[in-house]
Amino acid sequence: MNDGVRREARADLFGRREYATLNAIRGVAAIGVVLFHGVALVGTVVPRGYLAVDLFFVLSGFVIAHAYGGRLGSGLSLRDFSEARLIRFWPLYALGLALGLGRESLLALTGNNFALPWPTLFAAALTGLFFVPFPLERRDGDLFPLNIPSWSLFFELLVNLLYAVARPVLGRGVLVGVILVSAVAFVTMVPARGIGHVGVSIDSFGAGCVRTILSFAIGLLIHRLQPQVPRVPRVPAPVLLALVAAALMVPWGGLAYDLVFVLLLGPLIVALGAATEPGAGFARVATWLGVISFPLYAVHRPILGLAEAIATRVALPPAVAGWGTLVVLLAISAPLAALYDAPVRGRATRFLRRV
Repeated sequence: MNDGVRREARADLFGRREYATLNAIRGVAAIGVVLFHGVALVGTVVPRGYLAVDLFFVLSGFVIAHAYGGRLGSGLSLRDFSEARLIRFWPLYALGLALGLGRESLLALTGNNFALPWPTLFAAALTGLFFVPFPLERRDGDLFPLNIPSWSLFFELLVNLLYAVARPVLGRGVLVGVILVSAVAFVTMVPARGIGHVGVSIDSFGAGCVRTILSFAIGLLIHRLQPQVPRVPRVPAPVLLALVAAALMVPWGGLAYDLVFVLLLGPLIVALGAATEPGAGFARVATWLGVISFPLYAVHRPILGLAEAIATRVALPPAVAGWGTLVVLLAISAPLAALYDAPVRGRATRFLRRV
């Protein structure tokens, strides 16, 4: 790898400009996902937490265009781009996979009725090691049964690579066309019950692809239009984060609300977040939220599963187990980023430098 690629692989995801408010939005959304998946422990606090994934995809489109668009146009190869993106994803993804494998192994060893059969467990671990989905025998089986949220990381990696290949032809008109076509396809493909499980399982794989492309392309367009829209309102970062939390907590609206969020509200949040930076008094909170976002998302599901099992065995009140687990997850996420993720990514980058 040349020096420019090595710097690019080590660079912060947001390139030369930090976009701290977008970092903070990602962190609040990740907390929303944790509370959504922790419903068995904490109750229905964030019923629309699954929409955080669509927000992640919009953020990814904006961020990738900002951090890599110019570099791809200046000679960054598809191979080097792919290596950099895989390095960014794999360490925390692999940790989540390992935690999921440990949880499922404990369930199997204790004779739990919900445990995966050993052959399925082994196959899921093997395919998961290579970031390959392993749908269970059922048509509604999870693509990543050892750590279910990994489905969105898989789709995000795919759309990142698709962008790198298609970037030379993604003019504004083409981008608008992609958004319109994918929006129509998405509206026709999603089930009436909402989009919460679209992309998670093999029977919704196609809809998951469309879901990802739609929001990612919207993020690309927001980045493309940003220089031409200098008068976007400057909403204070704390107010914007409160809007994110409120949008994920809406208990009504069904599919209609989901579509409004995907097509309008989520993109608006990202556009407003890109137009403002937190004040000095809030900057450290915003930075912390950005740091914890990916570790929190990558490892929370198997840890929540362990908390559920432990709470059942020791007769611990679910709310205590749930909120306690959230506190633990928030406490360990920043150390995970600093002491595990960053060093492993650094070693991977140095290894690829010698290849």
